[in-house]
Amino acid sequence: MNLFAPALTFRQTQPNPPATPEKARLTADWLTRHVFSFEVGPQRHLVTSGMLFEKDGRIGGYQHPNEAGWRIDDDRLFILREDGTPSCIAILMEADDGSREIVGPFLLEEEIHLHYFRPLALRGYLPAVQTFDLFDTLVARYCVDPLAVFDAVEAKARAKGFARLRQSLEADLWRSGDYTLDDVYAKLAEATGWPDGLIERLKMLELAEEWDNLFPIQEMVARVRHDDLIISDMYLPESFLRKIVEEKCGLPGLTIHLSNHGKHHGTIWPKILAGHRILRHYGDNHHSDVAQARKAGIDAEHVTTSAWSMGETVLCSVGLGEFAKAVRKARLSSFSFDKTARQAQLAQFDANIPLLIIAGLILIRRANAAGADTLLMCGRDSNMWVHLLRWMIGLSPRKMAVHYLPSSRDLFLADSPAYAAYVSRLRGARTIIADVSGTGRSPAHFIAGLEAQADTSVFVVLKSNRIDPPMEARAPARDDVLIDSAITIDLERFLFERFNTAVCEDRAIGMEFLGERFNVLREHQPLDAATTILVTKMQEAFALTLKLLQESPITTLPDAPSDEDLREALHTLVQVGIHYLDVAKRLPE
Repeated sequence: MNLFAPALTFRQTQPNPPATPEKARLTADWLTRHVFSFEVGPQRHLVTSGMLFEKDGRIGGYQHPNEAGWRIDDDRLFILREDGTPSCIAILMEADDGSREIVGPFLLEEEIHLHYFRPLALRGYLPAVQTFDLFDTLVARYCVDPLAVFDAVEAKARAKGFARLRQSLEADLWRSGDYTLDDVYAKLAEATGWPDGLIERLKMLELAEEWDNLFPIQEMVARVRHDDLIISDMYLPESFLRKIVEEKCGLPGLTIHLSNHGKHHGTIWPKILAGHRILRHYGDNHHSDVAQARKAGIDAEHVTTSAWSMGETVLCSVGLGEFAKAVRKARLSSFSFDKTARQAQLAQFDANIPLLIIAGLILIRRANAAGADTLLMCGRDSNMWVHLLRWMIGLSPRKMAVHYLPSSRDLFLADSPAYAAYVSRLRGARTIIADVSGTGRSPAHFIAGLEAQADTSVFVVLKSNRIDPPMEARAPARDDVLIDSAITIDLERFLFERFNTAVCEDRAIGMEFLGERFNVLREHQPLDAATTILVTKMQEAFALTLKLLQESPITTLPDAPSDEDLREALHTLVQVGIHYLDVAKRLPE
């Protein structure tokens, strides 16, 4: 397809434009330096206020098959369709007051009507801006579904039926035209006969619930510049939106363009383009933020950041939706401009943290079934998991002690009396030694050396049956110690060893008793600066998630789903982790 193909022969019914006056010559330089409005028909219906004639022969700022390109021939402007055929031939007209516009007949209809292209401003004088949707683009709701706000209001106000009726009344108002939050509540009062005091209380509760749910999506907020614009189809008061932008997002002074249907119907874009050159629009709604923006000739990016991630979806699939909400908030509330560091954060949010949550639930169930009163969490893989597990144990009706156990393959197999004494002090009446990944061979041999097989067992989340020859020689398989696991996998376990790297903890290689206390001997393994940053970012991501979990409304551990469903979820999360293999390769085991 050639946009700039030679003109075809036209119907004889179309008039030839009059010759251009000498004083109103049409040049490509003049044309490409201005922004134009495009109006059609006798009533001069405005199509767009942002039409641009690009130097390469394309038409920008507006998108339609009939106005795809342009060329000038003998002082006449040919507006070209996508296939290169003209849809309009126009000339530059100049009025007595010196104002100019380009006028010509539309060629694709039998009835003659004119198209008008009026210069609005020099292109260089229009400020270049980005535009952003607000909800689910710059801010997200903790409850995820906006309708959940109405459910919360109904529960807190004890107003039975409020949520369903509130949603229905707003839908009716949306279909009928412009409306405000006050209009919604006026309709609610009319429909229910509820007293004014209750109506006002419900409205205040809705605004408060919205406010408490909202938090910034840092990845998108970081893209906003001081002169960019917020474009929102929303019924909430502008003063409320202003506080969201300024206090939640930390973006004072930004201009907010508020309407009910401006983006949905595309009517907002000509108004914005009349005074701005939009570099790109960002928004989550494919119709309003992408299709309609592109129809107006605006480059648009579909923002899906606020949607559930793969790992969060896995948590939801096994009934851990409240856990997923906390992980999602942590993910959206964090950001790093360094792409590798951001991937390290996402490896935590998307794969490792969901895996540790589900593994914790499985371990607690196994411990309860075994009557265990003590969990010893192996270092260094459990350096983050131990904190999560302590919080989860606090939600369980059956309490047990949770200790972090300095450990390593060499330390378990060292036959050290000091280490045996150290572990003996931590053991309970029934103990499980837990690890994130491994074969379980070395702790099993240590338990046998203590002759503690009757009351101490091993639990490994990601158990591998692949044993290297040196390990086979040092710790051959034995059947007198219970080695339990969540799932059995192959080499992928090394991913999660790396995702659980401890930034400031050297490998434990020995234990000594100093007469009154024990001292762990460690082998220093320095990390380079780049690796330290990645590990720090991952641990910060975990710490933020744990904080949000502790602040969440979670008060008990779920009884469902089945262990089989949880194991299947772990297999899925292992596959999610493989997506972050490039980050894992930068981390030590």
